[in-house]
Amino acid sequence: MAIVPALLFLATPIVLLFGALFLPAKQGGWRYTLNTVSMAFVMSVFGALGLMGLPDSFYNLLTVRLDVLSALMLVMVTFIGLIILRFSRNYLSGEKRQHYYQRWFLATLAAVSMLVITDNLIILFISWVACSLTLHRLLVFYPERPKAVLAAHKKFILSRVADLCLLAATVMLIAEFQTLSISALLKMDDLSSSYASVAAILIATVAILKCAQLPFHGWLLQVMEAPTPVSALLHAGIVNIGGFLIIRFSPLLAQADFANTLLVIVGTSTAIIASLIMMTRISIKVMLAWSTCAQMGFMLLECGLGAYDLALLHLLAHSLYKAYCFLNAGNTVNEFIRARMAMPPIKPNLPLASVVSVSLFAGFAALLMLTDAWHAGNYGYISLLWIINIALCVILIEGLKQPLALARLMVVPVVVTLALFYALWHQFFADITEAITPPSVVSSTLAAAVMLIFSLFYLLYVNIRVYPYGRLSQWLYPLLYAGLYLDEWFTRQTMRIWPVRLHDFTRNRTDSPSLLAKTGEH
Repeated sequence: MAIVPALLFLATPIVLLFGALFLPAKQGGWRYTLNTVSMAFVMSVFGALGLMGLPDSFYNLLTVRLDVLSALMLVMVTFIGLIILRFSRNYLSGEKRQHYYQRWFLATLAAVSMLVITDNLIILFISWVACSLTLHRLLVFYPERPKAVLAAHKKFILSRVADLCLLAATVMLIAEFQTLSISALLKMDDLSSSYASVAAILIATVAILKCAQLPFHGWLLQVMEAPTPVSALLHAGIVNIGGFLIIRFSPLLAQADFANTLLVIVGTSTAIIASLIMMTRISIKVMLAWSTCAQMGFMLLECGLGAYDLALLHLLAHSLYKAYCFLNAGNTVNEFIRARMAMPPIKPNLPLASVVSVSLFAGFAALLMLTDAWHAGNYGYISLLWIINIALCVILIEGLKQPLALARLMVVPVVVTLALFYALWHQFFADITEAITPPSVVSSTLAAAVMLIFSLFYLLYVNIRVYPYGRLSQWLYPLLYAGLYLDEWFTRQTMRIWPVRLHDFTRNRTDSPSLLAKTGEH
């Protein structure tokens, strides 16, 4: 069963290359595609279960790396791929390019599958590039939409920059350690050489570009012009690959202080700014896109603080949650309206926010003093616990706005239950990833800076929620709604490098009666 992930990669390109010759013209092809992905999911599950009984000597087999990280990622990729593909069958009903979608969808799954299981640096790079190129074909599924093409162009340019960075990092690692095996490289005693440090910085840069961190985030918001299943695949899977790359090379990055600092700075900035901008959005899908941007920032922050097990938990949970959110986006508006009609929101009051905040912060500070955790040196986890404490404050303040007394009383036990459940899951992932991730090593100064920044963010959040018509809120709202104008410069550069010619779209609209009917133009 250990070879199952490799068989998964072989099965998918077979359908990609030969399926178009035998599949029916329209709906008939979905049965073969769904069966292929279903079989891939079953094989990945059995492969993961079989991995549990393997001795350490079978940790690496040929060019396939069999460990907890690859098994979990492979199961997640095939499971989400199967769910999205089943949704796509109904979503694309009536479209003329269904074979096009199926072929490139399978190609993307094949590339991602090989990316997460390979143990070869060269194959890793090839899979990384292939994943980006195949996804690009899905993003331009509607080539007659200028916004879709512009977003695809922006992502294509950034992806090529990321590819060059990854290629340079790969060449440096091969030249420095004289091996193509990722397992052999990460098991070496000394990974702190100058070449290794530069390679770690390049890998961190690759992850930042792949995870759509500010200010290179615009394409993630604008690819909503693609079909909803493509958005679900992108936000639930592809955009998370940057986090996977960091976790895979965590022993290397753990010894590169500058790379970790870069991840912390970019991740913290993106998580805070994207969260504030998300509060100004009305469109469901755009709000979800900003949420993804913020979540990816927090995941990279976790990696920068050395909490790789927590980052893996975050990666898997975010993938499943965001896939559901995008596939259920059509029902979100109706659910929101029903909730507003049943229980209209109440403006939070400052005394309640102050009591909740002071109580939780004081309790957390007392816990730190009693356990002497700060002096124990686990600065990265302490700062993340501080951020989780801030998140609990936000949940309590939002929950205590409910008008019903019973609803208010239920907020506290629900929050406590969620916190305990999260702690148990964190401990579980810490146990299963102990063999592949190094211990957290973070300076106290960096951890304290992160705690201070998120505390200031919380104070700003409370001010905005309590005083939405105050002077500060009124000044910030236009800037946040415009995304702080961070994407404007890169959009202009993209139009210079790879312009979108509007007259081509106008000609296509004029020449295509079906397109005129589809867009409502007469």
